[in-house]
Amino acid sequence: MPSHKTVWTKCSEYNRRKLADDNGYVACVCCGKVKHWKEMDAGHFIPKKKGKAVYFLPENIFPQCTGCNRPYSSAQAEKVKIAYTLWMVKTYGTEAVERLQRLSRGIEHSQEIDEWNDFYTSRLKALQCG
Repeated sequence: MPSHKTVWTKCSEYNRRKLADDNGYVACVCCGKVKHWKEMDAGHFIPKKKGKAVYFLPENIFPQCTGCNRPYSSAQAEKVKIAYTLWMVKTYGTEAVERLQRLSRGIEHSQEIDEWNDFYTSRLKALQCG
């Protein structure tokens, strides 16, 4: 069975690259700052500590600049949360956001670690071929 760290490495790379342009640049979903995907974080919409069921779910993870993913104050954290929520609703709709919230509470089940490993291995291969 692959380790959590191994799967997170693949997950993080995929979710930072999935919205990148052909040159590898991507915008932070919260503030719009554009950087190369290697300089971005893979930020969770539903925080890791609140949603272990959605920890690896790609619909919950998007590129964020370090300033938005690692806010320095509670006021900044609240602004980031609002910006992320607005982006999620605009991009995927209210129903998708509500589904993530249900998943995070364990009402629906997510995949197992080995399934996530296979998922992200195949997705990264597809990005490299594309």
